[in-house]
Amino acid sequence: MFTARAALVGSLFIVGVVGPQSSLATAAAPLPAAVIAHPTLVPETPARGYPIVLGTPQYTTTNENCPAGCTLLREAFAADQAGRFIVAGGNFYQVELQDGSVLQQKYFAAWNIDTKQIACPGKFTFNGIVRSFEAAATAGQVYVGGDFTKVVGGDGVERTRNKIALIDLNTCAVSSTFASIGANGKINEIVRSGTRVFVGGDFTSIGGQSIRYVAELNATTGATVPTFKFTFGNTSLASKIRGMGVSPDGSRILFGGRFGTVSDGIRTLTTQTVIAEIANPAAAPVLRNHTFVQQHAEYGNRPTGQSLQDVAISPDATTIGLAYGTATVSDYSYLINAVDGAQPVRWRHSMGDSSTGIAISNNAVYILGHFCKIATGPGTTALMSPKMGLDTCTGSQTIPSGVWRTHTSALSLADGTPLTWNPGADSTFGGQEVTVIPRGLLLGFDGQRVNSIRTGGLAFLDFGPAAEDTSPPGTVTFTAPAAGATVNNPALIAGTATDNVAVVGYRVRIRHSDGRWLQPDGSLNTTAYQFSPTAKPNGSFELSVSMPAGSYTAQAKAADVAGLLSATWASRSFVQSGAEATPPQSTIVTSPASPIPSESPVTISGRATDNVAVSSVTARITNAAGLYLQSNGTLAAAATDYPLTTTPLNTTAVDWSGALGSTLPPGTYTITTRVTDPTGNTATPTSQFTVSAVAPVVTVSAPAAKVLSTSPVTVAGSVIDNASVAAVTAQLTNAAGLILQDDGSFSTVTNTVNLAVTGLGTPSASFTFTTTAPLPIGDYLVSVTGTDGVGTSTTSTRTFSVVARIESPAVTAYTGYSTNPQFFDGFFTHTVGFSFRVTTATQAISVGVHDSNGNGVLDGPAGVPVGIWRQSDRVLIATVTVAKGTVADGGWFYANLPAPVALVPGTTYVIGEQHVGTQGEPIARGGTVVEATGFDYLSPAATTGNGLNFPSTVGGAGGSGMPNLKIG
Repeated sequence: MFTARAALVGSLFIVGVVGPQSSLATAAAPLPAAVIAHPTLVPETPARGYPIVLGTPQYTTTNENCPAGCTLLREAFAADQAGRFIVAGGNFYQVELQDGSVLQQKYFAAWNIDTKQIACPGKFTFNGIVRSFEAAATAGQVYVGGDFTKVVGGDGVERTRNKIALIDLNTCAVSSTFASIGANGKINEIVRSGTRVFVGGDFTSIGGQSIRYVAELNATTGATVPTFKFTFGNTSLASKIRGMGVSPDGSRILFGGRFGTVSDGIRTLTTQTVIAEIANPAAAPVLRNHTFVQQHAEYGNRPTGQSLQDVAISPDATTIGLAYGTATVSDYSYLINAVDGAQPVRWRHSMGDSSTGIAISNNAVYILGHFCKIATGPGTTALMSPKMGLDTCTGSQTIPSGVWRTHTSALSLADGTPLTWNPGADSTFGGQEVTVIPRGLLLGFDGQRVNSIRTGGLAFLDFGPAAEDTSPPGTVTFTAPAAGATVNNPALIAGTATDNVAVVGYRVRIRHSDGRWLQPDGSLNTTAYQFSPTAKPNGSFELSVSMPAGSYTAQAKAADVAGLLSATWASRSFVQSGAEATPPQSTIVTSPASPIPSESPVTISGRATDNVAVSSVTARITNAAGLYLQSNGTLAAAATDYPLTTTPLNTTAVDWSGALGSTLPPGTYTITTRVTDPTGNTATPTSQFTVSAVAPVVTVSAPAAKVLSTSPVTVAGSVIDNASVAAVTAQLTNAAGLILQDDGSFSTVTNTVNLAVTGLGTPSASFTFTTTAPLPIGDYLVSVTGTDGVGTSTTSTRTFSVVARIESPAVTAYTGYSTNPQFFDGFFTHTVGFSFRVTTATQAISVGVHDSNGNGVLDGPAGVPVGIWRQSDRVLIATVTVAKGTVADGGWFYANLPAPVALVPGTTYVIGEQHVGTQGEPIARGGTVVEATGFDYLSPAATTGNGLNFPSTVGGAGGSGMPNLKIG
């Protein structure tokens, strides 16, 4: 945020950090900008007791526009007031509270200007730097701008908010209605005029509209107003808009920055400051013929405006201030009039070193920077002295006859003469934030101290509440009890009042009809006692008090931030019955926290309290079907109080608990407690918890996928549970769906096999079963069910086949790589493969194509032919086409041969696959193989020619490819 519009915020104070919710807020509208009138220059001594924005330690980072290896100082870039809150924004990460604890609070924080308590601690999370604020029409709500794209509020929901959001410090909520599409570049400035909101920054698109740098948004929805649009000239300078303001009557918008030229479609101006007519919200803005271009040369012939750091607009929108700083030749501050014409300077003052922030009050122009010695005059100027020993800056050499002003200065509105004001700041580079508010001045800088007092990165030079409040609150309106009502103890006394700034508390006194006054201990006395309840966030109060039976009159006055009281006592008469009407209450806690894994020991507990005593505590636990948990752990229809353990009854606080055991079935349960006090007042708080099913994990590890028909079949595996395995059963069926019986036969009769199970009753059990004889050739399914202690079951299955033989791949693994096809691959069809021998008589069952690209599916326009030849006479003895889309099996795509082919030891064979140009699976090149037992891989083979051909080049340089075959 830039300070050009700082004076337009009314009575609100905001800084980029948010903390615990303030106990004070008000619905009163902010004061108009024109009423901001400081009685004098702001105090040189900063206010104490507020949270501290931590600017140290320094961070070395490559983020947040800080080049690699640079040092980034954490500081406040934006500060303002919203309702009764100060808000701060910047690139800081932490805020130190009054007790010395450190709150992790990136980019944003807020606290109450009166109570100094942090607001909404940890409730708001921004994912980028906060650079600007503007108070909304509702007190305590504030528009936030910057670099961020996401915001999380008190509800924990992350919302997309591109560079701008509306938040509520009273409720710690992110507005769900103000949901602008947002901007494609950072937002540096926000100003509000009535129901109109204007933003400025580096964006070229906002709300889906092609609008550059300055835009108007709907104050409620955030939608962009498409008719509000300027055209700007091209410039490479960043941070285009450096300050904004709106005239008090809302008829003109003023802004300044680094944009070179600006046009409304009719008039084009070369200027660094702009005034435009905006009185008609339905019409496009119209440029006034106002121009200003800096009157100093830029350092090193840089583009005009590069050294412009900040722009300020006076509260009455009649004056514009500009601060420059990057090198001695351009370290000036200017004041010009906000009127038509090419503007001469009202004054220009040399600061001797960089100026980085500027603001205008009714008494002075306040400037922050890296300067420490500035030019004198033209009027009489006090020399003063360096603050905190900071007497070295460029200006101390270039302006040896200047006057000391340590990083802060106040210049005369009339002629720029340095005023006698020098609080000093220990900046490193300077301050980017200076904001005028009714209470004083906010200074945001990359340091820690002002006037030797530790303030952190944000200092508040505070006149105190009297500066913004001279009118007392209005008369209190009682909202409880009703006039003439009869009430029980404790009686609720409540009311509300309004104030031009804020109601912070109340004074309440209660008088008996006999003339005596109620005392804090509930007795009556002739001395009038005033209760002092604090105002709630909406400005109202509630007071709960007990008193003897009788007729009473309550009287109340409201107190505001300046300590002023309502002019008259408001009165409300009522009758106190004397009866104690406060019911007891109780907390309910479930351990472990819901949802509770099944078979876990469940405990319920709580604390019952009453203002007199707790006479009894009982509890009933029901499931979703309405059955009651009995003392033996079963569920039944009989309504039953579950046994509880309690600390002594008939005291004001009784702790109770009940152990529900670990056998609750999965489901939802309701705890209904009944707490009674001696006078019969009863409370029945309830709570729910859920027991979630944790199913056992059943693993069937045997048999293998194929079992020889000459051997019995063994089934084995394990069951794992979070608590205990109660039972394991298994069933074995054949392809016809018949079930294995105990005698080895198969039938339709349901039967479980005789498993041997170990580990029942523990979290880990294992099982095994072996058939009494080999099973017939065929396909089978074994299903195993594991059940835990509360009846939750899991069934796992395994399929296997009983076969006369078990085939296996001849090449069990291939380690190589795939490349783009060689040159000839794009022109020829060729056959690739390898030669091999077997050492024992066997047969080829199927052949396969290598999954060279590893995607698991055979690629290409058609299937791939594969053949086996005898090398001696080149006779093709077997062939089959592996279909397109075949799924990989162990790294190859297989197809069964029409009939098994005998392979004879001592004979050399060649296997080859047809490769068509660049289509299909790429050729695997290079690499090594792992052979199966009894199989000899010899050498690569390749040939060219149409169709599937005998690979005539065996062992040649072109040999490549890796088909495979299964033998058995």
